[in-house]
Amino acid sequence: MSKKIVSLLLGVSVMAALLGGCGGKESGGESSRAEQASGDETKTGGEEASGGEVKTLEFMWFADGNETAAMRKVLDKYEELHPDIKVELVEVPYADLNEKLMMAITGGEAPALSRVTGSPLFFDAALEFTKESFDKGTWVKSVWLGGEDAANLFTSGQAAAHIGGSWLIASYSDSITDFEWSVTYLPYSKVRGNCTGYKQFMGFEGSGYEEEAKELLAYLASAESASYYSESLYISPRLDGAQLEYTAGSEQFAILNEDAAAATSASTIDWGYPNFSTAYNTVIINTVKEYIAGNITVEECMAEMDAAADNLSQ
Repeated sequence: MSKKIVSLLLGVSVMAALLGGCGGKESGGESSRAEQASGDETKTGGEEASGGEVKTLEFMWFADGNETAAMRKVLDKYEELHPDIKVELVEVPYADLNEKLMMAITGGEAPALSRVTGSPLFFDAALEFTKESFDKGTWVKSVWLGGEDAANLFTSGQAAAHIGGSWLIASYSDSITDFEWSVTYLPYSKVRGNCTGYKQFMGFEGSGYEEEAKELLAYLASAESASYYSESLYISPRLDGAQLEYTAGSEQFAILNEDAAAATSASTIDWGYPNFSTAYNTVIINTVKEYIAGNITVEECMAEMDAAADNLSQ
């Protein structure tokens, strides 16, 4: 049987190392580390271990594909280099991340670090293009309005393309066997390039481990941790990231890195406002759904999002 070639439009996902300004202290949580056997105790900053004090940094985390295994490998190496540091990955579902993180922060128990996400920026022309594509049937409206999984539609051959991210390359390389696929560029009007910082690492002031968090963030962006990006198949935030030897999808990552290089500063505005972005993202999703459903005009959609931005920034 001849194979069909289909395309996957991938939004670039780059991790940026940011240091936030939220207060808190170290707290416990469910660790993703398999080696924590029953009876073993996690050593915290105030406990003594053989050879000296061991500080445990809680890292709140969500993952796609094989990211956790790849990150654990990097963190294990970091712990070897820093025997006084232990990093506890506390994995939570992506859908629960913002709520759990904000509860920890407001409760005075912020983690030392967390993985966070930003918000996409919308403009009326992009919104009109999106709704027109849904109305014509080019795009599947039920993905936005009914919660249907775009990735499942693509892998099952029911959709010719979908917008995703670099995290899908690993799973698609293994799971798609009955057709050929690749990545291509996102549609654009005047400026090409997409968001280059939707998944970010952040440290928190007041955790008691600010300096340790800074050192770990710097390490995660260093050449020593490059294996995380090449093995988990993520775009590296380093300027030489395009030179990485990925374990799969080298052709796809060449396109993604080229697209990342074309991104403008507008795609990173929300990096500096993580708490704003978390709240604003909910407004965007609900308002855009109303527009796609035809309940409001594009002008009303933009006005609601502008009003929400004004309120949240006060």
